[in-house]
Amino acid sequence: MPRSSATSPPIQKFEAQIHCEEKLRISNKVHIKRMTD
Repeated sequence: MPRSSATSPPIQKFEAQIHCEEKLRISNKVHIKRMTD
């Protein structure tokens, strides 16, 4: 039981970080597209 609770928060943090980076990448693409248009 303690092992799962110890490993799950870092994994969630990691997934959240990936999600944020993906969001930033997509918004940057949109921004670049707008600038070129």
